Parts: sequence; C-alpha cells; structure tokens
Amino acid sequence: MSHAMEANLRNTVEKLTVINQHRAEAYKEDTPIDVTSQVRSQLRFLEDIDRYNTKKRAEQQREMLLKAARSRARPDDPEAALLKEKARQVQHEEDEIMRKNAANVAALNAIGPRKRKKPDEDLATAVESSGAVAGSTPQPYTTQLRTRQRRIGLKDYLFYLEQERPMRKAKELFRSYLRQT
Repeated sequence: MSHAMEANLRNTVEKLTVINQHRAEAYKEDTPIDVTSQVRSQLRFLEDIDRYNTKKRAEQQREMLLKAARSRARPDDPEAALLKEKARQVQHEEDEIMRKNAANVAALNAIGPRKRKKPDEDLATAVESSGAVAGSTPQPYTTQLRTRQRRIGLKDYLFYLEQERPMRKAKELFRSYLRQT
C-alpha cells in the first residue's frame, strides 16, 4: 500500500513540476514571437521624466523661496515675512538632512567596510569543520549541484486536476475553483 501511495505521489509531483516548467518558460527566444513594444522600459522612462520634473519644480520653488528670503522688502509686508519664514524652514530642513547624511557616513566609516566571504573562504571553513587534518592538502573545490526548488501554485494544481481523468469531476477540483475566486 505504501509503495503504491509513494509511486502515485511521485507521479503527481513529477507532473506538477512539468506543468510548472511549461507555464514558467520564457518565450523570448521563440522566433515567431516579435516584441512590438516594451511596456516596462516605457513606464520606467515616463517615471524618470516625472521624477525629473518634480525635482525641477522643487528646485525652482526652493530658489524662489531663497530669493524671497534675501530680498529687502518692507518689514511690515506680511507676505514677505511668510516667505522668509518658509525659506528659513526649508534651509533648516536641508541643513538637518546634510547633518544626518554626514553622521551616517562617519558612522559607516567608523565601522569599516563590509566584508563579503568568498566561496573559497566558505570551502576552507567547511573543510576545517569537517574534521580534515590541518596539515593535509584540501580537496579541490567541487560545486555541489543544488536542486532547483519550484513553487507550484494553485494554477498548476488546477491544471493538473483538469487533465487527470479520475480527478476531472472530483469535489476537490470544484472547491479549488471556489478558493481561486
């Protein structure tokens, strides 16, 4: 009984893996498919233009405020006083940001640069921890093939249930449809 269940489960997992691979394949290499428009790059370009325009507007507003703060208007003009106050606030915020950035840079410099372990260093520590003798020569670096994990989602599972003859009319399939919506 357990061998039959194991074989059935292995068969199901293999079929689900194949379904997932087919669904996740990239068809960019296929010759019949021609890319007519690259929407992502177009959106990125539009976002860059928008960011540039907002930055430019903010800079113009800042310049206007600083110009108003430097002007020698009448001291009893309330609009000029408001503009000067706003300019002081903007200048104070910029100074605060610059101070924070300088403090962050100083703290990072005090900590020191981040060190990343190289794969060779990982191998050396693994050889030492595995009980190899310190005087012996280490084995050559061999890469272990890692099995790629795939995420099989509800779409793959539903497709599998639709294709399997005994499962086409199963309650589980219809419950899955309800869960999907």
